[in-house]
Amino acid sequence: MFESHLKSLRLLLFVFSLLFIFSCDDDDPVDQDEDSETIIGTWTFESQTLEFYQNGTKLTDSEVALYFSILGYDIESFQVPEGATFEFSEDGTFTGNATDYDEQTGTWELSDDESTLKIYSDAGILFLDIDSLPEDIKDLILEEDGSIAFEVLTLTETNASFYISKTGPIQVSNDISITLRTDLTINLTK
Repeated sequence: MFESHLKSLRLLLFVFSLLFIFSCDDDDPVDQDEDSETIIGTWTFESQTLEFYQNGTKLTDSEVALYFSILGYDIESFQVPEGATFEFSEDGTFTGNATDYDEQTGTWELSDDESTLKIYSDAGILFLDIDSLPEDIKDLILEEDGSIAFEVLTLTETNASFYISKTGPIQVSNDISITLRTDLTINLTK
């Protein structure tokens, strides 16, 4: 009799352990939401690094200033304004705000592996007026679909770092065309 109760107890423990194993699912939606929502919220611009290379050689600040003056642009217009904020919403939209600038809006898309962040906007991105840029500079900045695609270097609950590197021909004058590479890293905090 005791042996039959022991078999029943073992069978009952086996059934409970199976129920426990099958009730633990790796695809818990709470964990997925936490991972995919890391970018959601308001981020504040902290710093950026902007470097230009001509034929693989880094340009000095004075060379960059010269090229930009020939093109009719101030290098400061490529600087994200101090204190700028970027709000990424759950619905895939973003809003950018900075003192003395119009609000910028658009959409965002983060790759499933969180390695690429694409930003789409008709008005401007990072407070840069895309429409006012010459076509060769637009081509250097924008993807074929009109987005700017950043490589995600860091994305935690409190820190984000995004990087983009683009290379292309730039027409400096009627007679002079250069191959320019632009490297931009942007650091944000939440």
